[in-house]
Amino acid sequence: MASSENSNSTDKPGPLETTSASLVGFLFSPEEYLKIYDTITFKKHAEITFKSELETAPTTTSKIKVSAKEVARLLFPRPVVVIKENQYIDPTDEDKLDPLSPYPISTNTNIRSLRTFKKTIRGHTRVLGKAYIILVIFKSLALLRSRKKNALLRSVLVLKDKGSFCSSLAIVAISFSYKIIYEVLVILKPFVKDFIGLFIHDKSILSELLFEYAHTIIPLLSGITAGTFLKIFPADGPRDLIAVYALVRSLELVYNFLEDSGYIAALKKPKIIGSWALFPFAYAQLFHAFFFNRDANPNMVNSTLFLLSKDFCTSPPTGYPRKAPWPTQAQLVDSIAKLSRAHYPKFTSPLMFPDTATLPNYLESVKPVVIRAHPAISTITGALLHPSEPSQFRALANIVLKQYTAIGKYVFLLYLFKSFFIKRAVAKVEPKSNKEEFCDSEESTSSRAISQLRLLLATIFNTWRTTTFIVMTTASSWAGIEFAQSILSNRFIPVYRYKVIGFLSGLWAIFDKVSGRGRYMYAVRAAILSYWRVLVKEKRVRPVRNGDVYIFALSFGVIMSLFELSPGSVSGPVVRKVLSWISTGTFSDPLNKTAVSLTDAKSKDNDDDNNNDE
Repeated sequence: MASSENSNSTDKPGPLETTSASLVGFLFSPEEYLKIYDTITFKKHAEITFKSELETAPTTTSKIKVSAKEVARLLFPRPVVVIKENQYIDPTDEDKLDPLSPYPISTNTNIRSLRTFKKTIRGHTRVLGKAYIILVIFKSLALLRSRKKNALLRSVLVLKDKGSFCSSLAIVAISFSYKIIYEVLVILKPFVKDFIGLFIHDKSILSELLFEYAHTIIPLLSGITAGTFLKIFPADGPRDLIAVYALVRSLELVYNFLEDSGYIAALKKPKIIGSWALFPFAYAQLFHAFFFNRDANPNMVNSTLFLLSKDFCTSPPTGYPRKAPWPTQAQLVDSIAKLSRAHYPKFTSPLMFPDTATLPNYLESVKPVVIRAHPAISTITGALLHPSEPSQFRALANIVLKQYTAIGKYVFLLYLFKSFFIKRAVAKVEPKSNKEEFCDSEESTSSRAISQLRLLLATIFNTWRTTTFIVMTTASSWAGIEFAQSILSNRFIPVYRYKVIGFLSGLWAIFDKVSGRGRYMYAVRAAILSYWRVLVKEKRVRPVRNGDVYIFALSFGVIMSLFELSPGSVSGPVVRKVLSWISTGTFSDPLNKTAVSLTDAKSKDNDDDNNNDE
């Protein structure tokens, strides 16, 4: 009898046992389930344990068979969670179980009950519904805003949008499959170790990598496998952008981990070099593609560049007829690109020489601007960018001053909202300790006024830095086009010079290196995607089918692996909460948990010391 209990105690539960019991529970009542379960005959396990069977196996083939049987028994185990009298009974609680019950008793296992499994399904179902509703609302608003024909009817038909459902299903499938695959790999770990031990020595390097670092290998394999469910996401959607985002995030996480481990410090990297140093390279690609391959840039990048460049595109003069043709911003940008490919032809003022001045056919769309150019302008790009102002410096200064006030007020409002309203809302939500509440009550009115003043000054300073970065980057880019034509030969890198101009203009990012990290990383992701699209468009590379899915799967595996190893390497509490929800199902920051546990431990130690003193 004792031997049978020992053999039963070695049973290890898996996720499939609770899954099978839960699926049967949807069809039958607990009493019917018990009757059906009693009719099933189970072979009792031999008194010899798995390890002793391996030791007594005479040949390698027989050892492989023993391991395969044990793995099969593990994948399809007997239910350990017993349903009796409409109650869930944990077999580890021996007081509630009948000693004559045929069900095995496991005292050394961590059992996840049916309630937890059902809770996971309900949670992911809710996420599926919420994500679908949010996507449908965004698409409906976009259709209504477009004001196209039958926009209202189309916005209602979006409720049956297949793309929104597939996008939501991909998100849920990645999270749910990661949890299941992770638990299966954790349970299979000891059996895989015994199986691999037949071929690899326990002290070999490969064995150490497989088992001493299993806490990082298991989430890596789980993330790679679960990441392939991105295939459900519609191919015509931003799937490539999601893959690039995951790729950049994984590289960023690896860099943070190496920096936290001290490897980057050993290279003696200058302190001034940070994430801002990536922006000049990214902006060089985006600015060049804006003129020559605008369809390769993400729509958000093109919209932002058009919005910031509005003052550099000449508007119709006062009194100009409304129905008369006038070039749009896109036509002006395309004309500059055509001039660059034509090696910047010589400009002759139509006002000074109306008979001899002729324009090429590709400049027909911008002819209303060029014919009004000041006679003192000597370059064709100057005639397009500031036709009524002969001085390039004066035109640039006027635009910079105008944009400082136009952009600065919006930046100031954003920083003001972030500093005063968001921080107060977070402070109200986050629980405070008794010590912090006591300090807040003791804080005087004057000290609060001083803190508010400091916050206001910080907001003003951040507004100045961000506005300088935005305005001067845009102004330097457009001014560099005419400046390069003035000092360089017309045939010297006529197209590639736009990358040089974009790189030099992107150096203004150093002004906003403290708070502009998010903007810089977005520019890097957009530049990688833009460069890849240009390579595919020019047929310099051949795209791999579902290559974005493979990139996302590998990147997702690296992210989850390093998140398990070092959560502090992940920048941003929101990202850490999302990864925690994917990993454990709880939307919480693991760093806050660590801080709380350390605080509780210290307070407990202090209480123990006080009790000892008493």
